[in-house]
Amino acid sequence: MKTALVLGAGGFIGSHMVRRLKAEGYFVRGLSRNAPRHDESEADVFWTCDLREPHNNMFRGIDAVYQFACEVGGLGYITDKNNDAEMLRNSTLIDLNVLEACRINKVPKVFFASSACVYNAPNKRFYAEADAYPANPANEFAWQKVFAERLYRAHADNFGMEVRVGRLFNTYGTGMTWCGGREKSVAALCRKIAQAKTGAVIEVWGSGGQTRAFTHVDDTVEGIWRLMQSDVREPVNIGPQHEVTIRDLVKAISKVARKEVFCSFGDGPAGVSKICSDNTLIRQKLGWEPHIDIETGLEQVYPWVKEQVDKAALAA
Repeated sequence: MKTALVLGAGGFIGSHMVRRLKAEGYFVRGLSRNAPRHDESEADVFWTCDLREPHNNMFRGIDAVYQFACEVGGLGYITDKNNDAEMLRNSTLIDLNVLEACRINKVPKVFFASSACVYNAPNKRFYAEADAYPANPANEFAWQKVFAERLYRAHADNFGMEVRVGRLFNTYGTGMTWCGGREKSVAALCRKIAQAKTGAVIEVWGSGGQTRAFTHVDDTVEGIWRLMQSDVREPVNIGPQHEVTIRDLVKAISKVARKEVFCSFGDGPAGVSKICSDNTLIRQKLGWEPHIDIETGLEQVYPWVKEQVDKAALAA
C-alpha cells in the first residue's frame, strides 16, 4: 500500500486532500500544527507538531508528500503589514524543513501548494503560468510563494526530487475558515449574510467590481491529484477560467440564503482588481480543468457556514 503524508492536514484543503487520498487507497499520515477544527481527521495517523522545527523521522517510508502548511489568511491578514515578518519567517522555515526532510528520506514525489497571489500585472485579466515573471507580487505572502516555488524547483534539480507545483485560486468549501480574521472572501460574505437580517446592510471591501476565480475545494483536490499523477514539472494554475465579481458573489450568496441584503462598499483591502485563470496549460497537460460553478458550490457551502454561525450564536 502506498503511503502519503499530508502537511497542514488539520486545515481546510489538507483535510479534503486526506479524504481523497484515502479514497484512492493510500495509507495517510496527517501532520498539522493544530488539530482539525470541525471534524476528526480521516488520516490513518494524525500528529500535531510545529513544522517550523525539523521532524525528519515523520517523513520515513513516504511515497508522496502534499505540502499545504503555511501562514495563510484572507486579505485582512495578508495585507496587514504587521504580519509580514510572521508570514515570511514561518512559511519559509516550514518549507526549508519539509524539503530537508524529503531530501534526507528520499521522498519520491512532493506537491507544493503555491498561490495565484504570485500574479500581479497592470491591466491583466487572465493569467497564464508565465505571467508570474517578471515577479511583482502585491504583498509578502505572495513574495514568499514566489521564493518557495524556486526553492522547491532547486531541490528538484539538485537532489532528483519529483516536485509538482499548483497555483491555487481562491479555494472555498465546507471546513474553510469562516471567522477570526483569516477567512477569505467567500467565507466572510457567507458569514455576514448568515448573520444579517433581511434588508440589512453588510460591509464589503472595495468597489465590488473586483473579479476572482473561485474554486470549489473538490475541483482543487481533483486538480492536485491529477497533477501528482502527471509528469508536469512546471507550475500549473488550478482555478476555473470563469470570473465572478464580488458584487455578483454577494448576489449569488443572497439567492442561496433566500435573503435580500444591501452592500456598503469601501473601506478595507480590496486586492488586485482582476485575477482569473488562463487554463490553456492545464487543459493541454492534464486534459481537464476546474468546472464547478460558484452557484453550484454555494448551494453546498452556504448552509454549512450558516450552521457554524448558528452554533456559535447558541454557544455565546
